[in-house]
Amino acid sequence: MTQRSFPSLRQNAFVVPDLEAALDHWTRVMKVGPFVLYEHVDYGGVTYRGKPTHIDASVAMGYWGDVQIELIEQHNDAPSIYRDFLLAGRKGLQHMGTYTSSYEEDLARLAREGIQPVQAGGEGIGVRFCYIETDPAVGWMIELIEETPAIRELNAKLYALARDWDGRDPVRRPDSL
Repeated sequence: MTQRSFPSLRQNAFVVPDLEAALDHWTRVMKVGPFVLYEHVDYGGVTYRGKPTHIDASVAMGYWGDVQIELIEQHNDAPSIYRDFLLAGRKGLQHMGTYTSSYEEDLARLAREGIQPVQAGGEGIGVRFCYIETDPAVGWMIELIEETPAIRELNAKLYALARDWDGRDPVRRPDSL
């Protein structure tokens, strides 16, 4: 990648084999929360290494200070970066995310540098995203997330929930926003 990379990384994402256990750990032990749980998300139009795939996953999102924490559990065996991560025996941080208002420009710039997304999608949730492989020594990927008015509004609501959290109701549903 060139000197100009991406805006600051604002999301830490963990792929977990058991989302319920991960939520318990993050809320009870780490005192991070609340998390909003999105079950069996239909990302729509997802590709993995250039081929269509249908990932069945649940995602929980919350904030730890200014950093968004995302927990992901894949429920099926569809090809994906999440499946690969767990099959490799890995655990912990899988990717870090950054938001961009110039999604197409960033993809074009990366393509000129010979960098293609490993996984991409988002039409089903109204925000495009893709994952970029980084130096293997780093150990995690970068997620490029399209910053839309809807995603800014969602993140503001999630941030406000965390800022005002009193420890009760650690896992919530999207309709609570």
